[in-house]
Amino acid sequence: DRFLPLKIIAEILEDGYMEDTEEGGSVSVPAFREQIGSPSSGSVSMSRSELARMVGLGEEVVGELERLGLIEGRSAGRTRVYDDEDVLVARVAACFLGHGLDARHLRGFLVSAKREAGLLEQLLHPLALERGKGEIAVSEVRRL
Repeated sequence: DRFLPLKIIAEILEDGYMEDTEEGGSVSVPAFREQIGSPSSGSVSMSRSELARMVGLGEEVVGELERLGLIEGRSAGRTRVYDDEDVLVARVAACFLGHGLDARHLRGFLVSAKREAGLLEQLLHPLALERGKGEIAVSEVRRL
C-alpha cells in the first residue's frame, strides 16, 4: 500500500490544493487525485524519463526518489515503469523540492507515516479479529 505522510497532506490542504466538501467531511481519494491532477488508479505505466518530464523533475531526481523508497518502479522487460501512485508522489515531491527541501528530507515523512500506520494497525487489529466488530474497526479508522 502507498500513502502520503500527514505532513504532506496538511501542506496540500494549507496551500489550497483541495476544496472543502459540502458536508465538512474529508475529500475522497478520487477527488484528491482530481485536485492534484493525478490519473486514476491503474491507468498509467511510464518510463523514468516520461515520469520526470510529466512532473518537471530531472531523471536523476526521480532515481533518487526511487532509491529512497518514495516511489517504486517495476521491471517491464529491460526498463523500469512507474504507475499513477508514483506520479502522485513525484508531483508532491516536486512541490517540496521547489520549496528548497532535498529528496533525502522527504524520506523522513515516509518513515513517520509508516510508523503511524503500523501503530493504527496494532490498535485496530484486535477489533478486526472479533466477530461482528469489523464494522467498528472500519468506523474507528474513519474517525481517526
